[in-house]
Amino acid sequence: MPYIDEQTKYQFVKFKDGKEVFAMVREDADNLELHFPMNIQLQAAMTGGVILHLGPYIPFTKEDSIIVDTNAVLFRTSISKKFINFYDEACSAWLNIREDESKFDIKSGKQAFEEHKKFMEGMIKRRFEEGDIDFRDEIDDMLDEIEDEQQKRMLTNESGPNKDDTIH
Repeated sequence: MPYIDEQTKYQFVKFKDGKEVFAMVREDADNLELHFPMNIQLQAAMTGGVILHLGPYIPFTKEDSIIVDTNAVLFRTSISKKFINFYDEACSAWLNIREDESKFDIKSGKQAFEEHKKFMEGMIKRRFEEGDIDFRDEIDDMLDEIEDEQQKRMLTNESGPNKDDTIH
């Protein structure tokens, strides 16, 4: 069954392990062939509504389909045209990324952290060199706040200053 034809249907598939995908599905007696399965992630939008994120179910392969035992599926159903359009766009975008390896840079967490750290250090260094950052005013403000807090604490303490309080 390595092809898509009129028997192939756009479907939402929920697995027994809780995973959910959109896919183009072909069925035989015991198996489902899922073409371009896409993970589904929904997120509330700050302006109302829902943001739909679709990403490849198995991004580590050039295979376009997987075979799944029907016993692994909790249920499946058709999806509306609106979601089919999102799904088709996500599949096209993924195929473009997958085919052009320069668009897809895989990094370990450590590599990403080191790159981020290097970027931030460079940005801060440039800001200091350009004179954009001067912490003296902020430090003076912090010291004033600490001194004010100490004075307030001493004024509200009915028994007088503690042995740890500094008296000037």
